[in-house]
Amino acid sequence: MMKISIEKLERKLKATIIPNITVKGIDAAKKVTGLCEIKTTNTHVLIDTTTISFDTKDNYYVFNHMIDYFNHWIDGSEDIVVIEDAFLKNNVSVCQLLSRIGQIAYTICHLKRVGDKYYIKPAEARKKILIKNGNKEKVVHPQFKKRFPEINLNDPDAIDAIILAFGGIIKKRKVIL
Repeated sequence: MMKISIEKLERKLKATIIPNITVKGIDAAKKVTGLCEIKTTNTHVLIDTTTISFDTKDNYYVFNHMIDYFNHWIDGSEDIVVIEDAFLKNNVSVCQLLSRIGQIAYTICHLKRVGDKYYIKPAEARKKILIKNGNKEKVVHPQFKKRFPEINLNDPDAIDAIILAFGGIIKKRKVIL
């Protein structure tokens, strides 16, 4: 688990962070899904990440295991769950798969009465935390590592989940004169 002072993170994000909140971010994927849980206190942000990996072509196996995992990981105590919205890049089948995984997470959030749950496009999530959009490996992840060196993490899927969850803890953008 990583711990950062709220004050320090607010300066980096140029935004006010909501205190005493639990937010989860889900970067849905077939092979490696990134997950992040952020809890804020009055003074600190606690960040925990993990990934779920599958090495199979059986989509139903993936769906069933995602249902089981999300049913355990999402417990209903969350204030917000942010799910990466599926987008069509090159392959319609992959887009369908990702949208179904996202819907599994959304449905479990609804059944467990999570207060707020929503989808967000990757580019929109990055914009919320002032990260320029572009190729993940060449642009996004290097920017993230440079802006947040205290988050010593190299897993790209976990980084994407943190980006999603960061957007959920932001109250409002600070005005910079």
